Amino acid sequence: MDKKLDKLSYGAGLRMEAMDRDFNLQDRAGTLDTLYVYDYFRPFASANHHPKSRGVFHNDKLYL
Repeated sequence: MDKKLDKLSYGAGLRMEAMDRDFNLQDRAGTLDTLYVYDYFRPFASANHHPKSRGVFHNDKLYL
């Protein structure tokens, strides 16, 4: 969602982060044997705002 006010542009959204990973920790002597499981799906809110620029972009060039 992007919006523009008189002198301000802002946006808000939602991003997702997912991980499915196993980490097996072992030592050579065999005394340490641990499995760490990272398995998740998390939403994160995001937002930004900035003043409107006085220039205009055209063909990757800024004209003021």
